[in-house]
Amino acid sequence: MYSVFVVMGYGKKTSYQMNRAVNLDSVYSCLINPVINTYSNLESIRSDEIIGSDSIDKSMYQLLLSADIVIADISTLNANAMYELGVRHALRPYATIVMKMKDDHVPIPFDVGHLRLLEYRLSQINSEQTHQRLSELLKNAIRNLNAKKKITDSPLFDALPEIENQIHKLSFNQIMR
Repeated sequence: MYSVFVVMGYGKKTSYQMNRAVNLDSVYSCLINPVINTYSNLESIRSDEIIGSDSIDKSMYQLLLSADIVIADISTLNANAMYELGVRHALRPYATIVMKMKDDHVPIPFDVGHLRLLEYRLSQINSEQTHQRLSELLKNAIRNLNAKKKITDSPLFDALPEIENQIHKLSFNQIMR
């Protein structure tokens, strides 16, 4: 079983760049979750679904580190989602999928502008084509997890490949202190 941590805002968020409200819960329930649920070996979780008594931050950091796959929707350039994407890129060299609602008037921030993005239109979150594109990215992420030589999708690990050896020397407890 592979764990998929979904990073995104919740509810209706105003995208000041697009000058409109976006129902991110709808993106999650109509696009992301249905595609994940087509795989019997994937289990998804979003921060607002975490049940427990420890701090939200601790759970979030643990999931960013331990999740086999992270899907980050940065459509509204939500500061929390952008931060969590950066933390994931610092912790894991691969298996991060970045997605964004397509809007030709919204510039993508420089630091993520070179990443491969799954772009979708809000009107297409239920479309077969959009579901198929996300499904292909998930299949590729799973194949990459099982490959002997993994393909890096983290800009940090891509720029500084020697950092992976330094991070792996640390134990999980040292990182989570």
